[in-house]
Amino acid sequence: MVADPRDRERRRQEWQQPSTELIHLNMILNSYWLYYPIHVAVRLGVADPLKDGIKSIEDLSVLTQTDAKSLYRLLRALSSIGIFAEIKVGSRSSFRITPMAQYLRQDSGSSVYDMILYASYHAFRLPWENLIYSIKTGKNAFEKVNGMCLFDYLQKNHLAANIFHWAMAGEQLNEALVSMFVLLINLRWVLLHTNNHRVFANYHAHTDRTAL
Repeated sequence: MVADPRDRERRRQEWQQPSTELIHLNMILNSYWLYYPIHVAVRLGVADPLKDGIKSIEDLSVLTQTDAKSLYRLLRALSSIGIFAEIKVGSRSSFRITPMAQYLRQDSGSSVYDMILYASYHAFRLPWENLIYSIKTGKNAFEKVNGMCLFDYLQKNHLAANIFHWAMAGEQLNEALVSMFVLLINLRWVLLHTNNHRVFANYHAHTDRTAL
């Protein structure tokens, strides 16, 4: 089937002058790509030393035990979306923390640190990759990919239990996402507090954050 040239021209014009809805949709789709650089910055703890002031990329690479050139590319990418800010001092590149990056600090009162660790942990990430299974069957995607229910898994994996505990205790969650989360893991003992959309789990996990 030969494509209609008029159809190709229409699509070309749409991309040249995208609608607000198309721009918004692309921002949502691209957020999946942005998550991984943010996750790496959190795992490396980049934001924490920057709370004390500007640091050169060389100093940051030593503190985070990373390759300076690769770390620079990561932080430059994050700076383009307002997470960290690059400062040029002569030929040297340095970075400072920004209001958005403050939330990546582990010691911040409103930190997303725990939720990012939770979202990247394989046992919690894989059920989302199998979301279609839950939507089609109404069954437990967590159990499908991990071979056991959530609480059995947490009882056998203390690191996962710590990550889950801190993420659920401290993170503000969208109510619609919470209902999707419940569908994924068949979480019977989750209570949704409708005043602040906060999730509490009836599970007494170890609370040693040093293990995260």
